[in-house]
Amino acid sequence: MLKTEQLIDKLKSKGVAFQECTVEDAVSFLNEHNYYVKVTAYKANFHKHNGKYVGLDFMALKDLSTIDMYLRRWIISASLSVEHSLKVNILKDIQEKNIDEFNIVSEYIAKYPRIITELDNRRSTAYVKTLLGKY
Repeated sequence: MLKTEQLIDKLKSKGVAFQECTVEDAVSFLNEHNYYVKVTAYKANFHKHNGKYVGLDFMALKDLSTIDMYLRRWIISASLSVEHSLKVNILKDIQEKNIDEFNIVSEYIAKYPRIITELDNRRSTAYVKTLLGKY
């Protein structure tokens, strides 16, 4: 496995510049915040000429990686908010419409009987064991 400095040399040999982002900052970023394969995956979005990247500074790769991180966090947060809202609305509908929740579970098990086998297989795991014991 190559050391970070060797990976930087590899990027230099492929035409990646270190003017906007110094080599020292790039090493620090790779060692402390990200990893080489992920950061360098973004270089596929840039043009090459004679096998070398044209006008690509490591700062662009670093920025894309950072944008990706923030986008991922936002999507996860939004997904969790949507999930929570859906659960609240489903439970509200069940309560307001006097729906028999036990009937819902029975119908689900009838439609997907393999769920019983899955629950039995997971029954011994710490989380599921506690959860099943509680309910």
